[in-house]
Amino acid sequence: TVLSLGGGALNEEIISLFKQRNIHLIWLKVPFNECLKRVKGTQDSRPLLIQKSLEELESLFEERQKLYSLSDTVLENENIEKTVSSLEELINNHSLATKGHLNE
Repeated sequence: TVLSLGGGALNEEIISLFKQRNIHLIWLKVPFNECLKRVKGTQDSRPLLIQKSLEELESLFEERQKLYSLSDTVLENENIEKTVSSLEELINNHSLATKGHLNE
């Protein structure tokens, strides 16, 4: 099973719970400028981004980086084809080792 979470879904408690249950966390790491491009025009539907300055957004980004760095695997997510290929390889390797589950 693969569960894709949005940027604000993780916190230390959730990460701790995942680790206790041997759930493998994968961080699809994206540079700050790329994140800005991806959320441009969607700020109204993202409560944490409403009325934020660029400096505030960068601070939020840096806070999340620290939390995401607790992930088991970090994949640079600048090239979609490479990211998909890396994810497929990772999932296949885990599936073979764990009989179909993305757990260690």
